Amino acid sequence: MFLVLLASYGLILVTFTLFINFGETSVYGVNKTVGWAYDISNQMYLNAILFPFCLILFLVGYLLLMILRRKTNYLLSITHFSLIILSITGTLVYYYAISSLLYLVSIPLFFIIIFKSYKTI
Repeated sequence: MFLVLLASYGLILVTFTLFINFGETSVYGVNKTVGWAYDISNQMYLNAILFPFCLILFLVGYLLLMILRRKTNYLLSITHFSLIILSITGTLVYYYAISSLLYLVSIPLFFIIIFKSYKTI
């Protein structure tokens, strides 16, 4: 009896699926692009938030180092400066993903520069 009930239920489901359109639940158009995902190809907005934050952080940090008369490692400072210039250039030529990555790499490098600074006599 259970198998007869199961078979009839399956037959009803197959009939409804093949002959009756349930609107969006039909089997037709299965490979249709849905487009629910957030488009992250335009990262201009992330750079608009990240760029001023980074520059203010760097300016205030280097100003404090200057006031406290601390010297930084020359090689790390040149690397940090070149990262900032490359990220600004990436923003100008619309490589927002690379520019955001360079901004995010320059923040830990900046903190390394601060921690490795030493007092001048």
